[in-house]
Amino acid sequence: MEELPGFVALEWREFRYVQVAEAAASSRGWFHDLLDVAETLPLPAEGGCVEERVLVRTPDGLVFAGLSYRGDIEGWRRYVEAIARHRHCVIALIEGNELACSDGRRYRLADCIRWFA
Repeated sequence: MEELPGFVALEWREFRYVQVAEAAASSRGWFHDLLDVAETLPLPAEGGCVEERVLVRTPDGLVFAGLSYRGDIEGWRRYVEAIARHRHCVIALIEGNELACSDGRRYRLADCIRWFA
């Protein structure tokens, strides 16, 4: 579990996991909506958002792709949350030994399948 991005918190970078279609098996399609949302939200002031190339499947079959951002962390967090609302998908983060989802679900990381893409 320690190998998962976000398991160890970093002050200068924030990690999130975004729900993706299993067929996509990455956040690349998810990132495509950055362009759609760009017209409604200002871009964060600085930094960037990158794909972490890690996927997590929950016991009930949801697939999450890891991403992280740095610089204007608050701005990037708002941006990612806006994309999630636009796509009607769940965002998650690692809290201790659990994957905590924006819809209230929680999964033990030990019960999830993890792989690096």
